[in-house]
Amino acid sequence: MKVGVTMTKIKAVDMVRQIRDRQYEQIKQHEDRRKIEREVAMVADAQILEDIVLQVNQLTPEYRLRLIQRISASLLPFTTTKTTPLQFGKYKNNKMSTLEDFAVAEWHPADDELNGA
Repeated sequence: MKVGVTMTKIKAVDMVRQIRDRQYEQIKQHEDRRKIEREVAMVADAQILEDIVLQVNQLTPEYRLRLIQRISASLLPFTTTKTTPLQFGKYKNNKMSTLEDFAVAEWHPADDELNGA
């Protein structure tokens, strides 16, 4: 009788392993399918981008600049905040600010700063 119980336990363990292995394979297939779908979408996006580049190459320089302007406008948020310029005498001491004071305070970038260094 003990041998029959042991065989039944072994069969049960084997069945559990088979079920687990099937579930693992289903999960793996699902993940593989999702990965393939993402790769296909990326390839499609790359193809669309290449088509756009080919179309842009056919534009005149003027229209290319217009396109750049529209794209940059869509990427950079439009700010409606109004800036106030510096005012003469705002930070008073014994004397009023002069034009020379404003000239010293202006930012004069070096070539390295303009080139992103």
